Amino acid sequence: MTKIALINLKKWRTDPVIYLVFGLIVVFVIYLFGPIYPFAAEHDETISAWIVSAYFTPVHMTILYVALLGLMFSNAPFYDASAQFSVVRVGRLRWILGQVVYVFAASFLMVAAIWLATWLRYLPRLSFADDWGRVVKSMILNGQLSSEYPMRVYLPNIANTFEPIKTAVLSFVMMWLGTTFGGMLLMFTSFFFGKVVSFSVFGFFWFMSMVPMWMAQMGWGKYALYACPFNYLNIYYTFEYNGMEGLPPFAYCVSMLAVTIVIFATATVIGFCRRDLDAGKEE
Repeated sequence: MTKIALINLKKWRTDPVIYLVFGLIVVFVIYLFGPIYPFAAEHDETISAWIVSAYFTPVHMTILYVALLGLMFSNAPFYDASAQFSVVRVGRLRWILGQVVYVFAASFLMVAAIWLATWLRYLPRLSFADDWGRVVKSMILNGQLSSEYPMRVYLPNIANTFEPIKTAVLSFVMMWLGTTFGGMLLMFTSFFFGKVVSFSVFGFFWFMSMVPMWMAQMGWGKYALYACPFNYLNIYYTFEYNGMEGLPPFAYCVSMLAVTIVIFATATVIGFCRRDLDAGKEE
């Protein structure tokens, strides 16, 4: 299984889509967190490494990231004419389990790229102390850095009451599970229903990630957050880390992502092992 996943990862070296996805991730990091470094330098302050948990706080970042996610896993379930030889060598079960492992690994690397790019952006003022630091606390309390350095990431007023490292770790888990959900959704729907239906379903959830925030001010709109797992990419869309009534609790978000991932993975593995495969036909 691991070897199959590694084969897919090695293909990244010659895949322009991968360079595009990770290149845009770096660009988005520079855009979002760019104003914070000169502000910290001006005041001779360090920047908490755990501010990376705020990456998805602007609504448009979720929308852009989900689009990149769809591009990343657009060829799921990764079965083409050349894959038939691997299937014959290792067997159907190991091959499809390898694809599941690959989705988990690729999702992990996408999220890790966000963290690494953010940390590199803040060198040498990066701080790994278990404290939000004066810069982040100022952002939370004032809602702005300064007129010269506009704030592009947002943290709820209660965010500074939570442990930074714990918040960041839980945020990483949610981002990883949310990304894996997108990959498994594409693999499951593409295998059983074809590319057209797959991207239609993915597009529906992508659209749903935009709707709740537009309607949140209408009272009932925030409840739509329960219906779209892509919103769970952001830990600050949970009740515990936002405080807004009607937002889904953290345990619900993690459980929903984990359960749907297991269902999609299990159904895809069973279906792949039972179906007659035509290597010349695009699944």
